[in-house]
Amino acid sequence: NSSQIVPSLIHVPPEVLIPLAINATKGLMRAIALGTQRWSSSVTQDMLCVLGIWFRYGRNPDLLLALETGMASVHLDNWLGVLPQLLARIDHPETTTRTVLHSLLIRLGTRHAQALVYPLGVALKSPKGARKEAAEGLMQSLRSHNTSLIDQALMVSHELVRVAILWQEEWHETLEE
Repeated sequence: NSSQIVPSLIHVPPEVLIPLAINATKGLMRAIALGTQRWSSSVTQDMLCVLGIWFRYGRNPDLLLALETGMASVHLDNWLGVLPQLLARIDHPETTTRTVLHSLLIRLGTRHAQALVYPLGVALKSPKGARKEAAEGLMQSLRSHNTSLIDQALMVSHELVRVAILWQEEWHETLEE
């Protein structure tokens, strides 16, 4: 039975679990930094493991310190491989975790604004207030570094949505009003 092989984490006290999470973060960040092929499956798998630990135990200051130290050694472009997972958490409820995430996304956005513009444009239309607010803050940071690119990309996004609406849909909507 596999449940006998893998111990359950439900009954592990935090004073045991947190040091394990910190050491795992340090080891994974070191492995990512040493990874020779940036887009290899092992590097991506390690990145996803880091994200799992980060978003589960990110409220712990020692873990955040290990994470930030590791981020300094990992090439910034590595984070592009897990960008959808990062953007999915822009409205994370834990303030310190969200702050570190936003700082990473801003660093990514100054170097690769084109990778963040469209997903953030979609998040700007979110019905969830916290998500929309987070996207607005990130978009403002991107705009301060590359105003013309951001404005042009948002215009293209808006026009694509406008053109994608069928005449029948627009006509039906007008009739309903």
